[in-house]
Amino acid sequence: MDENEPMKQSDLEQISAWIDGELPAEQADRVAQLVEQDDDWRAAYEQFRAVEQATDMLAETIVPPEDLPERIIQSVYRRRRIMKALRIGVSVAAAACVLIALWIGGVFSRQGVKQPAAVIPQDTSYVIAKIEKKIDTIFKDVRPEDRFIVQNLTLFKEYPRIEEYRKVAEIVDADTLSALEALEGARRL
Repeated sequence: MDENEPMKQSDLEQISAWIDGELPAEQADRVAQLVEQDDDWRAAYEQFRAVEQATDMLAETIVPPEDLPERIIQSVYRRRRIMKALRIGVSVAAAACVLIALWIGGVFSRQGVKQPAAVIPQDTSYVIAKIEKKIDTIFKDVRPEDRFIVQNLTLFKEYPRIEEYRKVAEIVDADTLSALEALEGARRL
């Protein structure tokens, strides 16, 4: 094997199968020969053996409880029962909400819902005067010459955008006029 070329995944799988005794005799002999002669194959084999020894040591020290399979099965069944109960509970709660809504709707439809009467004054000038008085109260500390700016604050906030729009409109108009003049000079109009 070339020293610069790393081992392929298929080579590692062959070593693993050889260790587990899963290879046919001819392939097993070839892998055994490569492990003996090639340093990379030998190193990979030694790593597999080290992992195998470590798992063997751990398997001897860790012993699962005898009732572990039964506890797992009980846990799964308990979760299924809880999920089933939740599905039924949600369905019952939704049906109860619908029934309550229908009951409330029936009660109010029989009694009728009284809407508050809207108080609309006949004299609109009275309403306008009241609004103006409230505005004057709000702006009592603002100088009279600044009231227009404060009352139209939204317009002044958008002023830079309005100015940009005006400049763009002027440029478009100037371009349009020059294009029209060019067409007129060429007598295409």
